[in-house]
Amino acid sequence: MSYQFEIVQPLIFRIYDVDTKYHYTPVKMLNLSQQDFLGEACCNLSEIVTKFNHSLTLKLRSDCGHGLHGTLTVHAEESDSSRMAIEMTPHCLNLENKDVFSKSDNPLLVECFDFDSSGDHELIGAFQTTVTQLENLYTSKSGANFYSHKGQRKMKGQLFVDKLQEKVQHTFLDYISSGFELNFMVAVDFTASNGDPRIPQSLHYIDPSGRPNSYQQVVGVEGIMSAYTSSLYGVSLAGPTMFGPVINKAAEIATQSLQYSNNKYFVLLIITDGVLTDIQETKDCIVRA
Repeated sequence: MSYQFEIVQPLIFRIYDVDTKYHYTPVKMLNLSQQDFLGEACCNLSEIVTKFNHSLTLKLRSDCGHGLHGTLTVHAEESDSSRMAIEMTPHCLNLENKDVFSKSDNPLLVECFDFDSSGDHELIGAFQTTVTQLENLYTSKSGANFYSHKGQRKMKGQLFVDKLQEKVQHTFLDYISSGFELNFMVAVDFTASNGDPRIPQSLHYIDPSGRPNSYQQVVGVEGIMSAYTSSLYGVSLAGPTMFGPVINKAAEIATQSLQYSNNKYFVLLIITDGVLTDIQETKDCIVRA
């Protein structure tokens, strides 16, 4: 099953003692009512995947909730075809003068272009290869030939791999199971471009029927929803829309917090209608953060 961080995913494990004569019977064809029930255990998927080794030991209980003698250890494992990334540095030789991957043997198309500042880059040549073949080029220090895409297979130069190494791509689960603390900050756009909250056309309009407005549909988290609603009645929508100060404040909070521990991850969510005044300042703040 797929782990979804934002959703509570309850699990129930029921343990049965299956008679020997049924050992080779497909699971879906077993009539569990004919087997001896040993106990059950419950937990949320998040309790398993957030453990350092993705394992959780649970106490078995009867179907009436009474404690039993016995435990169940559950282990979760990510199912990825590959978590390896290839980083390499190539160089080319004898190119015609004109005016990265998963660890598999899937074909890769390598193309070499003559760069033009106008954007009209001209194809010099290309060839098909695999990661394994690129590794062989690196270890043997040999080159692969570029060929023209046209009808004739005319050699257009060679590619050599100067550096090639594998790197593990860590997933979100790796971070949270290793003890990273997640911090979530939300900034809501209370500027006049959203419209007067008293009229139905406003993105901040509070519908008496209880229908959520555009911002409430995005936020969706109970604590944040309460803060949003109470803040809405205490502010006057104005302008301009400045994201820079918000990003700087979030970066300041993160920097101060990291003085005590580096195992922290910060996310800033800005909910807005998209009308932005300080575009360049926002870009600069993101880069600095």
